[in-house]
Amino acid sequence: MTVDAHNHLDRCPAPAALLDEAAVVGLDGMVIAGVSPAAALAQRALCAGRPGLAWTLGLHPEHAGAHGPAAAAEERAALTRAVQLRPAGIGEIGLDRRFSDPDRVGAQRAALALGLDLAQAHALPVVLHVVGAHAELLSALRGARWRGMVHAFGGSAEEAERYLNLGLHLSFGGALTWGPSKRRERALRAVPAERLLIETDAPDQIPAPWRGSTPAGRPAMWPAVAAAAAALRGEEPAALAAQVGANARSLFGLGVGLGLRPEGSPTPDPRPAAR
Repeated sequence: MTVDAHNHLDRCPAPAALLDEAAVVGLDGMVIAGVSPAAALAQRALCAGRPGLAWTLGLHPEHAGAHGPAAAAEERAALTRAVQLRPAGIGEIGLDRRFSDPDRVGAQRAALALGLDLAQAHALPVVLHVVGAHAELLSALRGARWRGMVHAFGGSAEEAERYLNLGLHLSFGGALTWGPSKRRERALRAVPAERLLIETDAPDQIPAPWRGSTPAGRPAMWPAVAAAAAALRGEEPAALAAQVGANARSLFGLGVGLGLRPEGSPTPDPRPAAR
């Protein structure tokens, strides 16, 4: 049994059914990543009574500043208030240069700084999102040791080494299945086994077996990502699954178990069929 280290189950349709499907393919834990404080209560409710589920509190770079400076300031205030709900981590926070309007870049930086402060103040791991801004993010992290992860890592092996030197885990998602990438493969192989995580980012980053044939990814697609990672690293899939599961449990304080199906309910098909 193992752990999907990063998904957005609360944004997926019929999450309870998806949990059953995920359990059949060998998942007994997952981390539901936050993108805005507004989602915190629903995420916490989804995890209640399921020891293998944890949620994190975030302000995703796509959302930071999207509705103007006044809304961005209120979002940051809401982030500070919502940490009292006791999330398992802080994130997603980070920098994404696809949203390059100066006001939005400033809002991303402010949300990142606040999230890092909250993580340190509450001794929580961070969940970092970065697209096109590794140098700036690494600069923001410099001078401290961090507990947490860079999700859906797409940087170079050299950048991977810099994040690792700061204490972080690196997580890889469905992009591993999208075709050969020497850059991605070198980065994946540069990560020590005890710092590696595997995620689906569901409903995003649909793995290659389903990409183009379904509108949304699901946690039960995790084995396809893990199999690709194991092949590229030259490792046994079962050993990799056990290791990354242990890594995620330790990092986020996860228990075991996704919750039970009601007695008499049908057993889901373990094969996540394309839709």
